[in-house]
This record gives sequence, C-alpha cells and structure tokens, in this order.
Amino acid sequence: MKNVVIIGGGFGGVETFRRLHKQIHKGKFKVTLIDKNNYFLFTPMLHEVATGSISRTHLTLPLRQMVRCCSERFVMANVKKIDMKKNVVVTDEGDFSYDIGVIAVGSRSFDFG
Repeated sequence: MKNVVIIGGGFGGVETFRRLHKQIHKGKFKVTLIDKNNYFLFTPMLHEVATGSISRTHLTLPLRQMVRCCSERFVMANVKKIDMKKNVVVTDEGDFSYDIGVIAVGSRSFDFG
C-alpha cells in the first residue's frame, strides 16, 4: 500500500483525492490530506453569496467529511517544509512521510489594488 500525502484542499487536492477514491477502497493507497483550512471553498460562485442569491454554506465542504468515508486522514496544518530526499512533509502539526507527494496549493488572486 502506497502512502500518498496531498498538500492543499482546493480544486487540485480535492480532485486528486476524488480520482484516487476507488483505489483507496481497493487498499492500494493510504491518503493524508493537509490544508491550512478545514474546508473546501467553491470560489466560482462567490458572487452568488455576495448578491444574496445563495447561502455561504452552499459553497463549502468540510474536508474531514470528505475523507471520512474512507477512514483517511485530514490534517489542518501549515506546511513548513518538504524534504524531498527523505519524502517527508514537515508541518506545524507534525511530520508526514509519503511514497507519493502531491503539491496542490493553488493560487492567489491579484487585482492590482
């Protein structure tokens, strides 16, 4: 069984977890998802919340809830370092070793002020 660590609970991290989901149930992977937030935010619809068309609860998914079905692990932490020689992710909540590491930290919008 390969140990997979996914850094980032945004679109890239959640989609990676989703695509591994069937393989997790077959026992091929053990997954740890690490993010600084405990929720996935569906940003394309933020304007709907701003106009009051929908509630903000419609845009968020608790990451713990997503991984719970598979008895996988979610860790809310800030990543301090990735040691690629030792295959270890160092966070403020501890160190996590991996066979396969996925860096899916996303991006930050910049509107030029």
